[in-house]
Amino acid sequence: MHLVIGGLVSGSTLAIVPFALVATAAGAGELLARLAPVLLGPTPAERLAAAEEHARTLAERNRLARELHDSRRSSWSRRGSRCCSRPRSGRWLGGVSKAARGGWPGSRG
Repeated sequence: MHLVIGGLVSGSTLAIVPFALVATAAGAGELLARLAPVLLGPTPAERLAAAEEHARTLAERNRLARELHDSRRSSWSRRGSRCCSRPRSGRWLGGVSKAARGGWPGSRG
């Protein structure tokens, strides 16, 4: 009887351990497969797509900045042509010359 029970226990432990190892390895494999994107980061295709999106964003920003700069420059050039077309005599130039000499009347400059 002791021999039969011992045989059954030893046989079952020898059969259960390999199945437990296989199940543990399968579970670890599934866990690592789920964690791979987090641990390894984005794939090369995902990195390329992100870089292309970033390039499109920068191109749009540069286009808007160029348009804004061009509109401001043309606005200032129109203002400059109006300023330069003013008569050379009068209060306006007198104020500029006073400012150039050291400030407006009553200022400490």
